[in-house]
Amino acid sequence: MPSERQMWEVLRPHMDKLRMDPVRVENPALPGTPDVNFIDGWAELKHADRWPPKGGPLQLNHPPTPEQRTWLLRRWHCGGAAWLVLRVGREWLLFRGCDASRLWATERTAPPDRAELLNECVALYGSPREVAEHLKRGRGNA
Repeated sequence: MPSERQMWEVLRPHMDKLRMDPVRVENPALPGTPDVNFIDGWAELKHADRWPPKGGPLQLNHPPTPEQRTWLLRRWHCGGAAWLVLRVGREWLLFRGCDASRLWATERTAPPDRAELLNECVALYGSPREVAEHLKRGRGNA
């Protein structure tokens, strides 16, 4: 079962190789601060073991909190590069901070399903190397 920590462990070497100076952030002083800071922005990491076998909403063990959604939305609208990286099985989906906030909004009746997530993501990748390369390019390819 992949975890955010395992995501970090496989993503970090690719970010290091690209000289992105990634730092894992644990910040109890400011709830909502994303998991990873790097030279060109921030990334919140989320994961699920697999897509629901019969479709339906993707249930995350730790969905984005209201503080995380607010942080990503605010930073994106201020012009910063703030991303949500979602790993489902072997697939890596990348979302702009403003879209992540909307997709997991508390007023929704259910979490997003696979079709909605694939439609709303900026990119779908099969490897953490591709994710790191996208993050390195920044908001210009959002």
